[in-house]
Order: sequence, then structure tokens, then C-alpha cells
Amino acid sequence: MPGGEIRDWLHSYLTGTYHLSSRDVALLLTEELVLPVIYGLDEMDLDTDPGYTSRAAGLLHAVERFETGVPTPQPS
Repeated sequence: MPGGEIRDWLHSYLTGTYHLSSRDVALLLTEELVLPVIYGLDEMDLDTDPGYTSRAAGLLHAVERFETGVPTPQPS
């Protein structure tokens, strides 16, 4: 599924936190009516100069895949 990591997390979060039906959340996500807001990105890594493989970079890449509809890479 394109952008699966973030999409799956948003689906779980919205159904669990706001008690929305799975169908309603799927519709919100399909129609792109949900905007993920990321807080604390600068606090994810202990290194003062995190690189391409840092946790923060991984999250940004996942959000980019969610926004562009690029499928999540599968482990080999």
C-alpha cells in the first residue's frame, strides 16, 4: 500500500483515539483529508547532526512516501 507505514499508523490512531469507524478513517485517508503533524522531530536522535539513516530521517522518508504515494520498501 502506498505510504503504508504512516497510513497504517494514522488508521490505528484515528480509530483508537477518536473511535472513528475503520470505514470512515479509510475514506478520510483516501480523500487525503488528514494532515499528519510531527512534533519533536528534533528530539528523536541524540546526535546533534543526525544523518540520512537517523530515526528522524526515517520518519521524514516515511512521511514523504505517504504524501507522494510511493510504496513502502519491503525488506529483502
